[in-house]
Amino acid sequence: MSGQKKSLKTLLNKLIKTARTTDKNKFGNLPDLIFPTIHQWSTKDEVEYFTRDEWDALCHTVIELSGGYAQQRLNPKAYESLLFDSRNRTKGYRNWVDLYDAMMCMWFYHLRAEDMPRLRAEWMTFNQEDKSWQLYLEITKKNRQRHISDSYRPCATTFTRMQFRRPYGFIVFPMYERDESNPENNQVLETCNYLLQYAVKKAGIKKRQSMTFTNIRHTAFFLMVKENRDMFITDSEIETFAKNGHTSLDQFRDTYINKIDAEGLVAKVKQRTKKDASNWELNLGTRKRKSA
Repeated sequence: MSGQKKSLKTLLNKLIKTARTTDKNKFGNLPDLIFPTIHQWSTKDEVEYFTRDEWDALCHTVIELSGGYAQQRLNPKAYESLLFDSRNRTKGYRNWVDLYDAMMCMWFYHLRAEDMPRLRAEWMTFNQEDKSWQLYLEITKKNRQRHISDSYRPCATTFTRMQFRRPYGFIVFPMYERDESNPENNQVLETCNYLLQYAVKKAGIKKRQSMTFTNIRHTAFFLMVKENRDMFITDSEIETFAKNGHTSLDQFRDTYINKIDAEGLVAKVKQRTKKDASNWELNLGTRKRKSA
């Protein structure tokens, strides 16, 4: 719910700003809106993620909605000429190409949702040594220390294609204006979440709550650890990866490592006791018949 509230706050601020610039005489003196504090409760139940099958189905759906252009190597002119409907964000292809790129930025670099409006093509650097792309966040949450993020997944093809169609400027929905003094206060993240939820429904994915880009961050973390558990054994290994994904060792361990290990233990116990449970139930029936 906190994510939806933040999206609504962003949209309302955007409408106020648009009204002021559209008709300065009529709306120029509109005051800034004052909102109550939006609390984000840190309960483990809120950490919901896509399973591997759901994530693959979601990506496939977005590619289809983009007309297949999300995975094509387009030059800037071809990208700009893609069908685009300014009144209906779900129509046309360009919005879906942008959504796919935003999803891939999250998937490969475990970014925060609020990073989406800030991302620029100039922050991407190709590492000739290992033939991969590195992301250098020039602007971070609350002006935290800038650092280079590496992808633990092979990403060369994805970001080479992305750089080819947008070699400079904003990566995600570049057509939207940004307030340089407050880059998060715009329509970018609201559109990301709106299109994501449309694609989730289109893919037939059922979740407890409306999925947002923060859930994609959880998915990227969770599936990385679940599918590569042997890479995250020592505190040093876990902390290195956690810092690369802009989180702490303790938070990463509590949110992902412990949850994955608990699920794995439950699965092992169920598998091991499955046969015994069947025999136990059959024995109950046998004893009942004998007593009768």
